[in-house]
Amino acid sequence: MLIKYIKKNKIIKETMWSFFNKIIPLFFTFLLTVYIARSFEVKEYGIISFFFSILSVLILISGLGINVSAAKYTAQYNKSEKLISVLNSGIKLRIIASLIFAFIIILTYKHLAVIIMKPELSSLLLISVPLLFLKGLLAFLKNIFVGLHRLKYSFVINLLESILKLLLIILFFNFATASLLTIISVYTLATLLSVIVGFLLLYRNYYTIDRYNKVKIKFENDIINYSIPLFFISIGVIIASDIDIIMLGLLSTNEEVGYYSISKHIITKLPLMSFIIATGVMPIFAKFDNNNRKKLTKFLYSLLRIMLIVYSVIFLLMFLLSPYFIPFIFGTQYQNAIQIFQYLLPYSFIYSFSIVLSAFLTYQGLAKKRVKNLIFSTILNITLNYILIPKYGAIGAAISTSISYFPYVLLNWMDVRRVLKNKT
Repeated sequence: MLIKYIKKNKIIKETMWSFFNKIIPLFFTFLLTVYIARSFEVKEYGIISFFFSILSVLILISGLGINVSAAKYTAQYNKSEKLISVLNSGIKLRIIASLIFAFIIILTYKHLAVIIMKPELSSLLLISVPLLFLKGLLAFLKNIFVGLHRLKYSFVINLLESILKLLLIILFFNFATASLLTIISVYTLATLLSVIVGFLLLYRNYYTIDRYNKVKIKFENDIINYSIPLFFISIGVIIASDIDIIMLGLLSTNEEVGYYSISKHIITKLPLMSFIIATGVMPIFAKFDNNNRKKLTKFLYSLLRIMLIVYSVIFLLMFLLSPYFIPFIFGTQYQNAIQIFQYLLPYSFIYSFSIVLSAFLTYQGLAKKRVKNLIFSTILNITLNYILIPKYGAIGAAISTSISYFPYVLLNWMDVRRVLKNKT
């Protein structure tokens, strides 16, 4: 009876797949982080973290907002005769944008290394170009499967990528050299295989079905127009997720980057429930209107109340137990990460609610409002980092991140309330 009920209830089914999609790959990713962190000294791990923060920034910028924009239109036209047209337009734009950005990196990688004050990383930036290109495609596929409400396919490629990374890193570290170059090579191979599987799943389950191929319409302009505000949002995401590590690398020591990266890695995994809700539940708000306003508004408020209770307990436990589990998991060499982790807890608590609120605004086609809300938080974050990092190092970065993200979430909540009350 329970299995039949789950199959019939779309929200429960999608949320369960979202849970599997987050928790199982997360487990392997966490093991990968622990293994890499224990394989290097704090200073070396700091350099690795700094490099991949730069890489994350480049990947987000290269996305140009196309992935989420395409997912929005995919959700809107899911099960429609126009679906294949949306997919074709999205794939075309994704490949073109990724190729252009890869070409730009090939031309400017030496200058980029000088800008980040790490000229010794220039050759590694060049070697990472295929990874940048593939990561863009993989992110596109994950977003598209979310839009299609086929989280089981996103789960497959997520799981495949995380397992391949872990197994290949262990293999190469034991039989070759444990280095940043090895990590880049392994990640490129794992991402390539995941992209191939992802496109095979997309083709087999959608392109071979006749009912999706009747209408030929170009959606490039629609996707591009909506991707513009989403691109600026991605810049804000960079500020919230990676600018702290980058600025630490520029204004402080590699050791501070290493300690902070360990803390940040744990912190960003704590809002797991929010990611599950945003992925499995929030797509239903793409069709939020006067007919279902009262029902869905009540539903959203209930979700937020549950999140408040659950996260209050989780973050209190994290604060109390962090002096024990951080050195136990990562080793005593990362003892200094404990206090940094505690200062980052307010950011993670706020971020947990931001994930759901941001998803609501995105599926309502109100991404431009999120851009406006990011401006103040972005300026505040950078300013506080410049003031606090030189004096307080990683703790200063943690304080800056926790303080600066609050205005963004508050402003997003105000916009969500306006939509719920039909005052936009």
